[in-house]
Amino acid sequence: MNLLIKKDDNELFTCLNFILQKEPTWKIFTFDDYNDGFNVYNNNSIDIIIIDIAQTGQKKFIAGIVKINELQKIINVSSKLTNSEIQGCEYCATNRNRRRILKPVHADALYYTIRDFDNHTCKYFTEFNHIETILEEILERYVFYSYDIKEEMIIPGDNVNMNSVLPEYLEIFGMLEKYDIRFKAEENLRIRILK
Repeated sequence: MNLLIKKDDNELFTCLNFILQKEPTWKIFTFDDYNDGFNVYNNNSIDIIIIDIAQTGQKKFIAGIVKINELQKIINVSSKLTNSEIQGCEYCATNRNRRRILKPVHADALYYTIRDFDNHTCKYFTEFNHIETILEEILERYVFYSYDIKEEMIIPGDNVNMNSVLPEYLEIFGMLEKYDIRFKAEENLRIRILK
């Protein structure tokens, strides 16, 4: 299995080094920039590209790859929820060969997505239309907040300082508004998800 990733993605390197212990025959190819990426891609048989499409220049790189091979296997690893395909999730699921993993990356999740790529459906396909179904996973990337499924409440950790929590609180508000999720601000910096 030949994998292509951008050279400066330390989080992916850490996960992939762990994965190479399980799969020593897999090879990692890296690139620095757009031109280097095409050079590496064209001179090697790349099975899967693993990329953070939210990084500068990466959408352009993937668009160029798709012109060469529409069905290139791509895993988008990102902390952002932007679609990797401008036409949206449904178009991507029907016409592309992509999967998504949200950061922070768990090595096991990345390993199984790579290993079982053809049998692994993009679990975000329907969830992007109903983002509340993946709130718990999305909130893992926040330091101070988590999602309580039973209470349908986004809650800060115990004994947190208001100044520390406020940037995350405002970012979560923005995300909920962007995806039209109904919510209500409650006491103690808690956010209730409304049906």
